[in-house]
Amino acid sequence: MLAHTGGVEIRLDGGNAGGAVRVGNTVRRGAGPWTPAVHGLLEHLADRGLAGIPRPMGVDGQGREVLTFLEGQTVGSAKPWPGWVHADDTLVQVARWLRSFHQAVASFAPPAEAIWRMGGQWTPGLIVGHNDAAPYNAVWRDGALAGFIDWDMAGPVPVAWDVAFTAFSWVPLHARHVVAEEGFTD
Repeated sequence: MLAHTGGVEIRLDGGNAGGAVRVGNTVRRGAGPWTPAVHGLLEHLADRGLAGIPRPMGVDGQGREVLTFLEGQTVGSAKPWPGWVHADDTLVQVARWLRSFHQAVASFAPPAEAIWRMGGQWTPGLIVGHNDAAPYNAVWRDGALAGFIDWDMAGPVPVAWDVAFTAFSWVPLHARHVVAEEGFTD
């Protein structure tokens, strides 16, 4: 457990599931029964060399999970989304990152008692997917995908489900009025 650093808390934009604050080079956000499983997943991914993920640092004195801050630009609560979301190269970068993530997570077998926010139990043949690799959880730096944040929805799914959700999030497959609000115009 980490002690409270006394640093200045800066509210981060976005965060539909409770929000988050930045304290120095860390992010603090509400923990749940799924937090130990997610931290175990993030540690596994870090051990496998996956870039572009926050690193778990424990829980602070207020019971919030503590993660490293992933520097860069995010969509936040902006609508329409910034142009980089719709750039042709964006989908290529997201797909490459997702493939690297799926390769790194393939060897992760969570403990049987792992609790996931969306439920489910891992069995062989499933992966623990990010389950929310959407534009609002992407971080961009210098015109390139720096990684993904907000891992609290991670949980056991078939690879195809994680790929399908990611495609649904990045390609204008939603209702016409929703994708128009997000800035997809073509």
